[in-house]
Amino acid sequence: MHTPPLVASPWAQRRELESTEMATPIQAPTSEALQALPSASGAEDAQTRAESEDSNQVIPDASLTPPDISIFGNISDMNPETLSSSLTALRDAFFNVRKRLRREELHNREHVRARHDMERMLIESGTVLPMPKRGVILDFCLPRNWQTAPSATSFKDNSAGFPHRVQDTKKGDRELIVEKRIHLHLKCRLHTIKEAPRTEHDLHPSGSVQFQLSILFAGTNAMVRLSDLHNPPETLFSCSEGALVARMAGGTVTFPQFKVKFTSDQTMPKQQLFVFRVAPVDAHLRSDPDLVATTPPFRITARSLSMPR
Repeated sequence: MHTPPLVASPWAQRRELESTEMATPIQAPTSEALQALPSASGAEDAQTRAESEDSNQVIPDASLTPPDISIFGNISDMNPETLSSSLTALRDAFFNVRKRLRREELHNREHVRARHDMERMLIESGTVLPMPKRGVILDFCLPRNWQTAPSATSFKDNSAGFPHRVQDTKKGDRELIVEKRIHLHLKCRLHTIKEAPRTEHDLHPSGSVQFQLSILFAGTNAMVRLSDLHNPPETLFSCSEGALVARMAGGTVTFPQFKVKFTSDQTMPKQQLFVFRVAPVDAHLRSDPDLVATTPPFRITARSLSMPR
């Protein structure tokens, strides 16, 4: 009796076909296809280098968006030609982004130089310039608790170096005291409105910015002169005039220690208050009020006061 051959069911035929496909290895890209791909080390050919250095080339915004290769499925499912073209598109998008960033960096650097040169020319010609918006502020370094410390608190040993003492007057006002016999050490720092530190390079491309220290009457903002004092000393301070000019370094302006050589008793009328002011030597920077730092009003005494005034 002849037995007919067994025929596999459709379900068995499907399982056999799937197992055959899974056992078939994925064909690796040919050497010809790999030659079109960028090298693993990221080296550029001569044409790509030339294009990446061409900062004048107009780059359309659409070319800055990396291509979406997810539409092709998994990399293992791509044929060598599709994989090569996709990686080439990614490489081109990367170089386009790099060229745009480089061009913007060069443009911003040249813009700062050109703006500073123009400002200098306008100042020398006597032109009044609008107040610039730099977003930075110069402030004196004061003890953190000078406003909340108890009356008669001494800051003589504080690293801030100003003031020497705080006390409340009979009217309840907070008054800062500077003693004639004790050294002062004044410092200012540059920062943003959110207290983030900034440096001199935010003020000038070269980073070379000098500041002048002066003392003024708090009531009139007039500079103190020897002729304004009764029985004046030879100089207002124990240091030379040159020591009142300091260069900003790392966002900080630091003046050498010095003593004042007069007191509030020598003013006319007596017991006037003073303020220290630090301003840029450069006329255009000085026109920005945020770069002019002023201390709170203070009184100069020969020694510590035993009673508030």
